[in-house]
Amino acid sequence: MARDISHRAAFESHGETYVRVLAQNDDAVGREAVAWLAEQQSLRDEAASAKRDAREEETLDIARKASSHADRANLIAWIAAAIAAVSIIKEIVIGLFK
Repeated sequence: MARDISHRAAFESHGETYVRVLAQNDDAVGREAVAWLAEQQSLRDEAASAKRDAREEETLDIARKASSHADRANLIAWIAAAIAAVSIIKEIVIGLFK
């Protein structure tokens, strides 16, 4: 949330290094410089938070997909085991009647 700072245009054109020097002053400009620097830090923090949230969401999406693939692999393994069991039973039954 941007505050109404009268020196905002000058601060933005000169950049943070210059404004940090101004922030050392105890006058109105120094106080505005401190407020502007705090706003800049807040904007950086918000951007970092948004990036972190996006990475976390991507990680969760990958985990969900991996879980889905694992479920499908388990189902295929159970089907293969069932087919193998039927094949063994068939061989046993055929062996009994030979």
